Amino acid sequence: YVSTNLSYRKCRNFRKMKHFLISLFLIILFSCETSSPQDVLEMEIMDIYDTIKESFLVGDLERIMQFYHTDFQHDNDDYDGELTVWQLRRINHETIDFSDIEFGVYDNFVEVSFTLHLDDESFVEPETFGDISFFYFTSQNEWKICGNYFDYLN
Repeated sequence: YVSTNLSYRKCRNFRKMKHFLISLFLIILFSCETSSPQDVLEMEIMDIYDTIKESFLVGDLERIMQFYHTDFQHDNDDYDGELTVWQLRRINHETIDFSDIEFGVYDNFVEVSFTLHLDDESFVEPETFGDISFFYFTSQNEWKICGNYFDYLN
């Protein structure tokens, strides 16, 4: 009789443990956030904008230019011309910010629409300047600002 009682208790404890483990597994499974490729892409580009914002505030234009593709081409500006654009922005403005951000994804290109805030002025992008609205995903697996006339076959 004692042996049967012990077996029953072990079985009952096993069932409790099994239920506990299944419940724990389900809690972990449903509490994990899954990110879609679109979410990941948007987070990576948002990180670039955050770094641009921080770098602008401390005047680190070299850090900003690290996000540009060396073959950058936007309207009539190339990479060096874009550096001049940033130098002028820094001379004329103290703060930069981005809001109302939306993403248009086209394979390995992304066009970002947003409101650019330079001090107390606001500009709708990419319609106003557009120089920081176009991104290309490189063979080094990183997003680079490429401009609106970027030749990815080059």
